[in-house]
Amino acid sequence: MTLWDGNAVKVEYKSVAPTGADAGFPEGYFWLDQVLDRMYQLMDVTAGVATWREVGGGGGSLWIDQGIVTLSTGVLDASAGPGIYTVASEAGSADAMTQVTGLAAGECIRIQPDTGDTITVTDGAKLDLQGVNFPMESVKDIMELMCSDAGNDVSKEVVRADNT
Repeated sequence: MTLWDGNAVKVEYKSVAPTGADAGFPEGYFWLDQVLDRMYQLMDVTAGVATWREVGGGGGSLWIDQGIVTLSTGVLDASAGPGIYTVASEAGSADAMTQVTGLAAGECIRIQPDTGDTITVTDGAKLDLQGVNFPMESVKDIMELMCSDAGNDVSKEVVRADNT
């Protein structure tokens, strides 16, 4: 059953979680698994394969704090899984981040710079930022990334917030 709430938000009510095959919806669409009480949002459809992200969650935080992770030659190791990563510069107080590794397709992370560090998230072959780099200079600057191709460690920008 699909309901329309009058605010241009569509929700698909189902008895199962969505899969990559559930690609017949526009990005931003919501899916509620009524059996497990879990809500999902469609983040991307590429080549007929849907990427859904679970949203909400029992009144707690959606993000697990994965702590401070230091860049290694521009690469952020996110093998601890989805969550918030505080990114520290490898040398000095400024560094460029060019890739995220360790995520499965559809998994998301939120990144923010460590106190006193400037991390420039750099658009390129491994980070799809729609051609625009993002210098994070304040701990209030955040970016969410979603793994769009796990085999090649490619991540796509979901959202950014410059709060300086």
